[in-house]
This record gives sequence, C-alpha cells and structure tokens, in this order.
Amino acid sequence: CIDYLRKRIRYTSLKRVDDTAVVMQEQHWSFTNNTNQIYQIDEECKKLRNIGNTAAVPFEGPLERFQWRVTASYYMCWYTMKQIPEMEHLAESCDNFADCLDSNLGPNNQDQRAKDGHSYSCALYSFCPDPCCPNKHLTRLENCWNTPDNPCFQSNPHGQRECAVNRSLNTDFRFVYFKSFHQLNTLILL
Repeated sequence: CIDYLRKRIRYTSLKRVDDTAVVMQEQHWSFTNNTNQIYQIDEECKKLRNIGNTAAVPFEGPLERFQWRVTASYYMCWYTMKQIPEMEHLAESCDNFADCLDSNLGPNNQDQRAKDGHSYSCALYSFCPDPCCPNKHLTRLENCWNTPDNPCFQSNPHGQRECAVNRSLNTDFRFVYFKSFHQLNTLILL
C-alpha cells in the first residue's frame, strides 16, 4: 500500500519534497541567512500548489484527489493504529502542514503532537484525525482539554477533561463497517 501511494504521489505537481519547510530543513536554511532563497522556493511551492488545486493531476479532478487523499489517510491511520513498525518513526520533521510556508507560523508550527521522537507521534499527527483535539495547530496540550470542541469538556469539571483514544480499539475496519451497516439496517427497520 505504501509503495502504491509513493508511485501515485510521484505524478502530483506538489510533493512533500517541494514544500518550502522541507527544502529549508534539507538545505539548513534560515531566514537570517537565506531570505531570498526561501522566498523564491516558496513562490515555486505556491505555483505548484495552485497547479495541483486546479488540474489535480494525476487525478480526474479535485474531487477525486480529495477522495484519494482521504482514503489514503484512512489506511495510513489504520496502519498507525495497528502499530505497524514502519509507522513508528517517520524519520522526518512533521510539524508543518506541507502546504508551502505558513506566514504566521514559519517552517515549523511547533505542534506538541508532532514529535517523531515519540513512537507513532508523527504518523498519528499526519494521518489520524484527533477526536480529542480537532485544533489544526496546538502549542500546549492543555489547550485541548479546555476547549468546547473536546468531547470530554461538557461532562467533566475543569482539571478532569483529558481525553485519549485507545489505539487498540480502533483497528478493525470490518467491525466499524458491520456496526455502521447494522445500525443503518436497524434504523431502516424502525
């Protein structure tokens, strides 16, 4: 599956290796010493992103690309939840959105969930939606616990709102499908 994804991604206009933050990290560039190069690379990144947003090659269009990305993310998240060894450490910085340079955050968003030194952290951050903390950017985990978007917020008093996803209970696609199908049939029968 991962090989298939890599082969398919090769044909897209904007690849992760073209992302401004990735280029900056690989070249050891800083705004202090390489401002012109960074802005030049970022302009190229934005051009490629715009091409991808309109043409969506190698897909039939933006909708098919979106469907493909979501499906790929489901599988990559599933591999992560099953703790497949290849997902344990991605061996690269994952604390950016891989969408050219973010003018507010710079090349790294310093998100606490994106620490490749912690097992499966980058894979979880990159591929799995976080039902406990749907914030796109997070600097402190405590900010998740005290937001109304946290599913544990309303039913629990301050200081007791921590939320966690048990990976071992989120690995059986057949069960999820069967349960959803069964609930749908039950609703139809009622």
